[in-house]
Amino acid sequence: MGHLEVDNGEFCQSLSQVVNIASLSSIKPEISGVYFSFFKDNVTITATDSFRLAEKNIKLEKFVEKGHSFILPQKSAREIINTLDGRQGLLKIYFSSNQTLFELPFNEIKHPQIQVTCRLIDGEYPNYQDIIPNKFKTNMTVKREDFLNQVKTTSLFSNRNNEVKISINPSSKKVEVSAQNANVGENKSKIPAKIDGDPVEVSFNYKFLVDGLLNIKSSEVVFSVSKEDGPCVLRPVADQSYLYVVMPIKSS
Repeated sequence: MGHLEVDNGEFCQSLSQVVNIASLSSIKPEISGVYFSFFKDNVTITATDSFRLAEKNIKLEKFVEKGHSFILPQKSAREIINTLDGRQGLLKIYFSSNQTLFELPFNEIKHPQIQVTCRLIDGEYPNYQDIIPNKFKTNMTVKREDFLNQVKTTSLFSNRNNEVKISINPSSKKVEVSAQNANVGENKSKIPAKIDGDPVEVSFNYKFLVDGLLNIKSSEVVFSVSKEDGPCVLRPVADQSYLYVVMPIKSS
């Protein structure tokens, strides 16, 4: 059984940034869990529900001699956060082909402080790297709190598809968040942003945008649009370790 070590606080925080994105699926059981991939001195933690995807990279304490990956059930991932969050120390992760053991030891004695054993999801995780765009039509940098608050406020006017429209205007250096509902009316609001690229309008399920913004803790975020109907990426400013990919609502 192979094993590795990682700072427990950083691990729990990283896991919490992706765990809620996984989606219980009987058709695709692989995406019902959180995907872990260990390579050299890095662990990548990923979750998706086919409409959005979150990926977090953290550095390991020691090099892993042989690359390894597994899919942890979402329920088990939440149990680990509930059990280990807030505790200091190096977390040891032992893994085999069908189960994994998370162990947080005492510093003073050899007996473990906490052990959590989990069965793994059998299957091949989708090759998600292909959907992460590397070229963008438009990039904007905006205050996270402002963007989050405007999306939440505008969502009160969204339609049955939970649709809000994001209109990015480089010439005015503003982003407009709008929504329209035949029964409630419409709402538009503008917030300042640093913008590079072309003017663009993209619509989203507001819940997906809110989830992504809540998982990012930096004061500013970078929002990048690949094309009108293509995947968009949210990132914290000055932090390449986390990204959140969200698919827009396609234009009718």
